[in-house]
Amino acid sequence: MFSYQPSRRVLLSLAVGFGAFVLNGCGNGAWQATAQGSQSAPDILSSRSVALSVPDPVNPYPNDPLHGIASAKAGGLQVQVPWTTFAGTVASLANGTAKNGHQKDGDWQINVLPDPQFQSMINAVNTSDNNGDMVVEVIPEDQDTVQLPAVGDHIQVWGPQVIDMHHGWEEIHPVRDLALLN
Repeated sequence: MFSYQPSRRVLLSLAVGFGAFVLNGCGNGAWQATAQGSQSAPDILSSRSVALSVPDPVNPYPNDPLHGIASAKAGGLQVQVPWTTFAGTVASLANGTAKNGHQKDGDWQINVLPDPQFQSMINAVNTSDNNGDMVVEVIPEDQDTVQLPAVGDHIQVWGPQVIDMHHGWEEIHPVRDLALLN
């Protein structure tokens, strides 16, 4: 008769792995897509998850980060990271081409001043042309499930990080989920 007795190392590895799984929300959003489209394990002690304490939602379109964006506009967006999170304070809901936060294509444009740990996600064009704000846009398809925040709200958003090739700045577009952190 065969009997298996796991070593202390195996038991410790299982306990640590299970603890990491539980600490990271039992797998809710536990796997993140990398820029190359492969899967990688989460960093459960990253500054974003610990500092914000909001679990990452599951990416609804892991193979199509620009799902729902008109093909003409999608050609002007270059995906940098297919699924990420970003947090900051809402600076404005409109710019010179928008009215009440709505773009001509129906998107909500929200300009967000980054929290310090997300400052590295903006580029020089965000700084020079958009007051240092990250542009985040919610497409019409998601406006029934994503709440429009108010100026001054502290928010966290999830979606692909892209460069808007027409402007040159970084965006989270389309925003797939938004949480108020106030």
